[in-house]
Amino acid sequence: MFRIVAAVALMTGSVAMSQASSTEWQGEFLAPTANAGMVLGWINPRDPTMREFVPRGENVQSWTRMLTVQTLPWRMGLTPTGVLRMLANGMEGACAGATSSPIEATPLDGRDGATIRVDCPRNPQTGKAETMFARAVQGDRSITMVQAAMRRVPAADDIAWATKALSSLSFCGETDQSGRCGTLRGGAVGKPL
Repeated sequence: MFRIVAAVALMTGSVAMSQASSTEWQGEFLAPTANAGMVLGWINPRDPTMREFVPRGENVQSWTRMLTVQTLPWRMGLTPTGVLRMLANGMEGACAGATSSPIEATPLDGRDGATIRVDCPRNPQTGKAETMFARAVQGDRSITMVQAAMRRVPAADDIAWATKALSSLSFCGETDQSGRCGTLRGGAVGKPL
């Protein structure tokens, strides 16, 4: 759960590792496109604005790819670029030899946004390589983020998967119930993305 530690600990100061069965998503978030091969693996029981999706048949402890969807409360001066810089700094501090790409501006629907890639050659928790691509977008009351991670040195198909996942996001407003927004507001562990 290296990404969770890096992202959540930086933002909230804590990490919850238990599972919730079903929790309605309140507020803003980024909605990935549908992918029946990925299922909801975990909802943060203390803060249901964080969900993790894994390939069918895998779980959040043992995964090869993972999509993490997270909403972070906005604080004065916090920007998508700042969130991604904190995320990269946390991963670089926790993983010897980790490197990150320059942060790129990637607005979404006129909203400020940014993307980054962080490579960890050997996650100290798993002993495996881990690469994470992340996109953060400024909402009206929060910063929303999606991370696409893989536990290996990424092959061309991994990079294509992550690029597609981050380039095809939809912003879901606070009360938006349409399309993917409505579908992802509810959810139970095991439900397809």
